[in-house]
Amino acid sequence: MWDILASLQIDRVAVQALLDDGTALARHSGQNDLRYSLRLEGSPTFILDNGRQRLYGNVGYKVIKANIEQLLRQQPTNMSWC
Repeated sequence: MWDILASLQIDRVAVQALLDDGTALARHSGQNDLRYSLRLEGSPTFILDNGRQRLYGNVGYKVIKANIEQLLRQQPTNMSWC
């Protein structure tokens, strides 16, 4: 791990401090809690339409594009885009 950090010019002391004080573990735990609350089944996962549609795993860009385009076409005319 330290060799990879050095190759990316990332400060080893800063990383070690995050490991030692528990920050790294806390962030990992938070991400894991989020994964469970969203009921993610694979990685990567694209959650669309307020969770009603999920694309996960090895999904081609054309499938993602088609799904997003379809969602954009089906939006009500009074929808706020901001």
